Formats: sequence, C-alpha cells, structure tokens
Amino acid sequence: MKKILSGNEAAARGAWEAGAMVGAGYPGTPSTEILENFVKYPGVYAEWSANEKVAADIAIGATYKKGGVREIVVVLQSPGAVCSRRGTHLRNEERRRE
Repeated sequence: MKKILSGNEAAARGAWEAGAMVGAGYPGTPSTEILENFVKYPGVYAEWSANEKVAADIAIGATYKKGGVREIVVVLQSPGAVCSRRGTHLRNEERRRE
C-alpha cells in the first residue's frame, strides 16, 4: 500500500528504515516534525535538547554507548557552526579586553 508522506515524515521514516534508534533535536526548527514523527516508530528513543550542540552530543554518546547504533539529529543549523561561531565570539571578546 502506498502512502503519501510530507518531507519531514519521509525523513523520519527513512531514518527509521535505515536503522536509526536514537533521535535528538532542538525544538523550534523548521524540521521539528521529523523528530515528532520519528518517535512514533517502535524501538526508538528520542528527546529534545537545550541546543544544537547538546543534540549532537546525545547522538554521539548513543553511538559510543550502544556500539555503533545509528542516530538522527534534527537542528536548525550545524552544531559545528554553532560551536565555531561561539568560539569566534569568545575570541573577539578576549581581543577587546587586551
């Protein structure tokens, strides 16, 4: 039976069919529905995170703890971009103090 899915529903289904068992995300992103749909599948664990970096940390931790379990991370922007931007901000603040 064929079923028409939205893009976010299809992303959640694709992650589950690919073997993702853990999902983490930052609420308020345009793709919030991905995690909301992912949690409906059997045998998965999903949670909202305080920010993009924490979502990535949860997924990385699950991979290490569970021995290579697949995960999905749903964020507004790349956690790396968030970390590098914050790092740049901190460096600029240090320069101003000098």
